[in-house]
Amino acid sequence: MAKKKRSISWIVGILALTLFTVGAYLAVELLSVPTCADFSKPLEVTVPRGANLSDMADIFVEVGLAESRWQFIMAARIIGVDRKLRAGRYTFPRPLSPVDLVKSLTFGGSFDVAITFPEGFTVFEIADLAADSLGVSRDDLLALCFQRVLLDSLGIDGPSCEGYLFPETYSLP
Repeated sequence: MAKKKRSISWIVGILALTLFTVGAYLAVELLSVPTCADFSKPLEVTVPRGANLSDMADIFVEVGLAESRWQFIMAARIIGVDRKLRAGRYTFPRPLSPVDLVKSLTFGGSFDVAITFPEGFTVFEIADLAADSLGVSRDDLLALCFQRVLLDSLGIDGPSCEGYLFPETYSLP
C-alpha cells in the first residue's frame, strides 16, 4: 500500500514539474520581445478587413513583429482576444511581446498620414497627389471638387474648390 502511494506521489510530482516547465516556457515565449525586427523607424502594418487570426499571424511574422505563427495565435487564445482582433492600420514604434502585440490589436488601428499640397497646384494635381498618397480615387475626388452642393455648403461661389485648399501639410487619419 505504501509503495502504491509512493508511486502515485512520484507520478503526480513528475506531472506537476512537467506542467510547471511547460507553463514557464510558454510564459517566456509569449512575454519575450522578438529580436528579429528592425525598429530603426516605426513599423506601419495594415491588417485588411476580413483577416482572421491565422492571416494576422502570417502578416506579423512576415514583417518581423512576431517570431512565429504559434506564438501569435497562442497569445491571442490564452488572453482570450482571438475573436476580438480588429483590422486597421497600426504603427509600432518598438518591438512588442506577442501578448502586448495581440492586446494592441483589440483597439483597432489607425495612424495619421501627412500630405503636403504645394503652392500653385491645380485641383487636378492635388487629386493626383491625394490618389498617390492617400489611396483615394482621383476621379471621385475631382467629382467632389466640382460638386455644386458641396461648394454651396462651404460657401464657395466659384465653379470648383480650386484655390481653397491652402498650401500646407495636412495630417489626416
